[in-house]
Amino acid sequence: MSIMQGESKARWLDLCEQAAVEQDPAKLLELVQKINEMAAEKRRSLEQGTPVTASDRAFPRTKSANSRILLVDDSATVRGLIKTLIAQQNPAWEIAEAGNGQEALEKALTLQPDLVLLDLNLPDISGLDAVLKIRQVSPATKIIICSLSDTGHIAAMAQHVGADGHFAKTSSPEDLHKTIAAVLDHR
Repeated sequence: MSIMQGESKARWLDLCEQAAVEQDPAKLLELVQKINEMAAEKRRSLEQGTPVTASDRAFPRTKSANSRILLVDDSATVRGLIKTLIAQQNPAWEIAEAGNGQEALEKALTLQPDLVLLDLNLPDISGLDAVLKIRQVSPATKIIICSLSDTGHIAAMAQHVGADGHFAKTSSPEDLHKTIAAVLDHR
């Protein structure tokens, strides 16, 4: 089940598009907060009133200062937003992008990235199948599956095919940073 559906998903994607083109850091932060508030509200309603709390701690730094990251998502808007968020964590990271599974495989082969952030739903190949193929061409690369849903089922499927982590796109930027740090620091 997707956390964002119908009108909520359309509003979420609209906010993501606005954030992706925003140049003003204060406005970007405001848009990201709105996105996170929508996701938290939806989670609370799905969990029948269980509040979702966010930590006030700073974003963690990873041990890998010069990591190469390949960001794979068919939406240029989502790629742009995630790229902005991870660049905040470490501006020294090299971030490459791919819009589909085939392009991801080609870039994984040539770039040998330290980390791939891989969308679960790509237009040409399942993200789960892409994990297996990326492992063949770049065995040392860490892989995090990204999806709109934050379910144990997706995390279990990702782990089953060999992904190193799972991230729900509806989670906070801090959660994204923590997931990246945890995966990169354990290589």
